[in-house]
Amino acid sequence: MGESPETMVWREETRDAVQALRLAVEAVNERQEHQIELLHQADARSRRLQQDLAALQVQHAALTARIKSLEDRQAARPEPSHPPHAWSGETAHEVQAAYQRALRQYRDRNFAVAMDLFAEIILKAPHSEWADNAQYWRAECLYGLERYRQALAEFTKVFAYENTQKADDAQFKIGRCYVALGETERAHAAFNKLLAEYPDSEYADMARQQLRHLR
Repeated sequence: MGESPETMVWREETRDAVQALRLAVEAVNERQEHQIELLHQADARSRRLQQDLAALQVQHAALTARIKSLEDRQAARPEPSHPPHAWSGETAHEVQAAYQRALRQYRDRNFAVAMDLFAEIILKAPHSEWADNAQYWRAECLYGLERYRQALAEFTKVFAYENTQKADDAQFKIGRCYVALGETERAHAAFNKLLAEYPDSEYADMARQQLRHLR
């Protein structure tokens, strides 16, 4: 026995309704996927902004430390009535010898002893050619003692020395300090800063490797 016209109409209306619902579901799915994509894009932009902010914070800290160092140096140094004397050969030799003693202590992993010796050089011979290196290795002593927050501050002070050869070394170790402290975004920014400002540094490949591990 065939279906009644009413049944056929009901079936057709039901089929149309199901089809319409399926189309509506597809439309909702498309909108949902679009929103998810927008969220991912916003997430990526947010991460980039955080990295940029962290880089600016590192730069701000370095510049602030440099300003303070120069101000302290200016305050502690009286105006000379005549041009300052250059280091005598004997005094320069003494500073170099003190630096080598401190470095030996560092290499023997006597970090606390070495740190004090480097600090003495910085205090007594702040304008010597060894001062910036002493500042760097003082920071390395703190890093060796796992006092990463203090090491971070001391590495930043290296940038206060004009024409230092330890700038890229310090920048790399700043990134390592942030890694040790678990501050991943700031570590990203520090290593990226190294690659941007010191592209020919011997630490460039290591910085790229660190960035790959931080992903």
